[in-house]
Amino acid sequence: MNENYILALETATNVCSVCLANGDFPLVEHTIYIPNSVDQMLAQIAKRILDDVYLTFDRLFAVAVSSGPGSFTGLRIGAAFAKGLCFDGKTKLVPVPTLSAMAYACLELAQVVDAERIVVVLHSHKDIYYFQFFDTEGKETTQVNLCTIDELREVVKDNDFLYSPSTVDIQRVKKLDKTNLLTAKHIAQLGWKLFTVGTTVDPAEFVPSYHQQFTPKLKGK
Repeated sequence: MNENYILALETATNVCSVCLANGDFPLVEHTIYIPNSVDQMLAQIAKRILDDVYLTFDRLFAVAVSSGPGSFTGLRIGAAFAKGLCFDGKTKLVPVPTLSAMAYACLELAQVVDAERIVVVLHSHKDIYYFQFFDTEGKETTQVNLCTIDELREVVKDNDFLYSPSTVDIQRVKKLDKTNLLTAKHIAQLGWKLFTVGTTVDPAEFVPSYHQQFTPKLKGK
């Protein structure tokens, strides 16, 4: 068996998820569905997964990381950890756009309900959401945009499949909301596809795709 081990990290949403795959075949995945657990658990989970299969970090062929948009804190932690694993220059770093991975995670559902398009919606802050349209093969058809739910109602169609981990109050579309399907398994599988077409970056230059300016929260505010 070829040893194309890829470690995938999902930290952009409200989970802390790590998957080890050989090529596009997932071997081990560990996901914690507890918000704000990334800083404490990411490194521990990654180490535990490799220990379970008697591998060390130097056996990794590539690291795929959810690259945004999403949680600013989660993206920074995931990016820093991935860059550290790839800094030797031998392990390749593969950034995986978060909304693309979300679309990839719901492809089968969208096809089953015979949807015309997939629209992925991810909460940003207050009443603002990221969204992006894809065809039912998972190919993006628009750029990432920011909007309110009222604005989103103006652009979705009845036969769209809307997927979001948050509650999205749009009734006329086919949808799955309040459910986070995205885990590191999808980052690994899409990451391997991206790797095979040469989508890697220099770890020293990698910056997550925040899609808006980061404003730190002040304690007591």
